[in-house]
Amino acid sequence: MLERALIDHGSPTLANMKVGSLFTSSCADAAGFRAEFRRVQAALESRGVSLTILRVQQERALVYVYRQEALAALLAQADVQAFLRAMGYGDTSPDGALAFLRQRLAESPCFPHEIGVFLGYPLSDVIAFMRATRRAARHTRRFSAPDGRLNG
Repeated sequence: MLERALIDHGSPTLANMKVGSLFTSSCADAAGFRAEFRRVQAALESRGVSLTILRVQQERALVYVYRQEALAALLAQADVQAFLRAMGYGDTSPDGALAFLRQRLAESPCFPHEIGVFLGYPLSDVIAFMRATRRAARHTRRFSAPDGRLNG
């Protein structure tokens, strides 16, 4: 199952067209999933590709596949480092940033918007998306009353 999901959703990363990709895989059979994960992880390592689990929720694992060198180069960019530090990331090395991303995912059912950086989206697009989301949230709050009625 993991291998099929990796091929279906991680191909752009495997083909060196993207920094990273996200996908989910069933982990209902925990022992089987762990064994397959370790096997696939070991096979990819020699090709400069890493596989890591960002979150497990309701028998589904959120898996991040990424190009090690590409992620390191991306996270070394001054503007990306400044952005991530402003988002609370103290360590912007790949291991440190991924550890903090895991923590952010564990704290919220929603995806933190900075995840776009890890997927290789341009920083300006990630920031623009965050601003647009905040504006939309402000407009939504304006029309919702605490008891659920709509305000005009």
